[in-house]
Amino acid sequence: MKNFVIYILISKILFSQSAFQSIELIYDSKSLGISGVGISNINSDESEFQNPSLLANNDKKLKLSFIQYPANINSHYFKYTTKFKNLSLSGNYKGINFGNFERYDNDGIHFGQFSARDNLFGMSIANSLTENSALGFSLSLFQSRIDDLNSILGLITIGGNINFPTENFSLGGVIRNIGLIFDHFTTYEEMIPSSAGLGISKKLEYLPLTIYSDIIWWKSRTIFKIGGEFVINKNFQLQFGTSSKKNNFNTDLLWRDIFSGFSSGFSYNTGRHSIDMSLLNNGIAGILIGIGISSKLN
Repeated sequence: MKNFVIYILISKILFSQSAFQSIELIYDSKSLGISGVGISNINSDESEFQNPSLLANNDKKLKLSFIQYPANINSHYFKYTTKFKNLSLSGNYKGINFGNFERYDNDGIHFGQFSARDNLFGMSIANSLTENSALGFSLSLFQSRIDDLNSILGLITIGGNINFPTENFSLGGVIRNIGLIFDHFTTYEEMIPSSAGLGISKKLEYLPLTIYSDIIWWKSRTIFKIGGEFVINKNFQLQFGTSSKKNNFNTDLLWRDIFSGFSSGFSYNTGRHSIDMSLLNNGIAGILIGIGISSKLN
């Protein structure tokens, strides 16, 4: 299984226009529970990617998150959020480790190991334009490394959000990953995964449930995402979600095929501290498991 997954990942990076595909991965465990939907989710802990303007609604906070993929692939996420005058600021680190692999030549002779890893360092700024609207942007430096090959690029993401309090409704928009490549893996020109998206959130009147929905336009496809958060009480919430970005391979397990692309999770908070756990069924690529902790620093 590990060799299959790594073959797919390495092949895509080296021989297709998706060298930077890990930029679009979900790194926050709470986001994983709602399948990454969140362009207008004011509670998002991954606002620098979802929509930087959402940062304006965040408290001073520290968030740590870990996601385990099949084949011992894992990602790490760190975010620090603070306030400076009228601005909301954050710094974040995202990393995914694909592991160490054995190196063989065409004759099958072993001559050492190599590793593959992606890293992203970023900062975000957001400002409330009015009581119910905000604008924000994020700057990121992304590095992808396979053995001795490196590719580096800079990214800008811009977003805005408007709240309609009387309707319990929010509308957000984002332009993601406007980028400049500083260093290529090879002479092949990789494609930066730039996209534009719109998102809405609606808190239902007669249920303690908030529904989120996103539509994201790429150069070659359109992705729909929908998810929700159900408030059990002030300390406990449940998340669920799905996406049109599904893996259609047959796993020979009926339950896994039916629920391919679906996610779920829960959050428990004490007011100052919180913990969240989530699962995403990725079909033939296996199940992703996320766990995160956060603390308010006010």
